[in-house]
Amino acid sequence: MKNIVKVSEVIALAALVAAAASAQAAGFTASWPPANVLTTYGIQGLAQPDGITNVQYTANEQRPMKTLTIVFVPGPATEAAVTGWFTANGWIGEQEGTDWDFYHVTGKTAAYGKLNDSNFPAGSYFISVTSL
Repeated sequence: MKNIVKVSEVIALAALVAAAASAQAAGFTASWPPANVLTTYGIQGLAQPDGITNVQYTANEQRPMKTLTIVFVPGPATEAAVTGWFTANGWIGEQEGTDWDFYHVTGKTAAYGKLNDSNFPAGSYFISVTSL
């Protein structure tokens, strides 16, 4: 059976993740996630893009979902590095909007985009991966 994710479900999930990130801003770790954390969320090999600053992440589990959120201020090559990694590693692009891009593989969804939240530095972006 194929795992099919509707765009509306991805959008609702991304909004939930962004809200959770905002609420948990104080619980972020000030670094790019280590390899074991990236592996747990299915994004092993996603390296920190050159030129990004103010990097922080949080990983949490609220059954049945596990979510990893990485927040950062992007550098000039960030867009190409992030979107290129997802497409090169078999993630399927669901929607490309003006503020967020969405990707999925079986059992996982990801969102990448602008984060408009006063708890984080101006111009911040996020990558959020959720396993169902």
